[in-house]
Amino acid sequence: MKTSWLSYKLLLQLIGIIIFVVFILTIDVNSLVSAVTHLDLFIICTVVLFILVNLVIKGARWQYLVKRYSGIHISIGKATSSIVAGVAAGSLLPGRVEPAKPMLLKRVYGIPLNEGMSAMMVERIFDLLALIFLFAVSAALLFSQLTSSAITYISLVLLIAVLTAFMLAFLIFPMAYCRLALALVKRLPLKPVRKANLEIVVQGFFGSVKKVHSSRAITAIFLLSVAATLMEVVRLYFIFQSLGSETWFVLLTFALCAGVLAGIAALIPGGIGINEITESEIIDSFSNSASQSGNSSIAVLIDRLFAYYFLVLIGSIVLLFSRKIYAPISLPPNSEEKNRRVDSK
Repeated sequence: MKTSWLSYKLLLQLIGIIIFVVFILTIDVNSLVSAVTHLDLFIICTVVLFILVNLVIKGARWQYLVKRYSGIHISIGKATSSIVAGVAAGSLLPGRVEPAKPMLLKRVYGIPLNEGMSAMMVERIFDLLALIFLFAVSAALLFSQLTSSAITYISLVLLIAVLTAFMLAFLIFPMAYCRLALALVKRLPLKPVRKANLEIVVQGFFGSVKKVHSSRAITAIFLLSVAATLMEVVRLYFIFQSLGSETWFVLLTFALCAGVLAGIAALIPGGIGINEITESEIIDSFSNSASQSGNSSIAVLIDRLFAYYFLVLIGSIVLLFSRKIYAPISLPPNSEEKNRRVDSK
């Protein structure tokens, strides 16, 4: 079983690498060299600043989730570095799963893996909800500018309304969805043992969502998730502007969300290749010139090199020295002391 899973994972990574190589081959080398030499210190520092802000936002969200699930306050520094380590670990598994973060919580703070996994699961849920929300909104705004059809516009507005209602209902009434999921599991043609195991997974999943069952928590986590995604769009928009490509912010939002969602759906770890091709193809489909099409691929590649592949390298270094960076912290046995801030660094 482990061998087949490892083979499947390696196959997905290989497919992603092949797609990425194909994407690279579509880029004109001279144009790429010209674009890279155009990146001065100001542009590089600004892009890095956008990445840092994005990481801090995600770190604040992780800090909030850990506090809510375990009662332990971790520093924003350790929360942010956990995000970087998670990016590296997530590049090895499909579906943007980041097992490094729960494991680091257990090593440093003694937080049980199930609590860390629950926090990570909810984090992934809100990432997905933010992507779907921004994808739907940007799609409505984008196509409303491209079509004068009232029917098309109304259909898009209704689509956003339905998706928003579905997301709100999922967050506010998670156990209703749990009962529906359990009813579906019972109808699956599986052996009783596997069916029972699947029911445990479903109950654990929706139980994790139920722990943030408050309007304040839902709003805070959702807004942080949307802000983190928008910061990625701002970074991509800045790169396009720096390369002299005039591209709609709404179009970049639509393309980036579509690229990430495509990467998740394809189950390719890190969305390697899929993200780049999806984003550039969507942007190219709305461009008016061949030069703009070439620039979009270059801009997307530069963005991914900075925001993903460079972070994977940094995250790998963090994981390599994690035993020194994340030394275990002894928590007081008293529950009140356990709930206070234990790491002020």
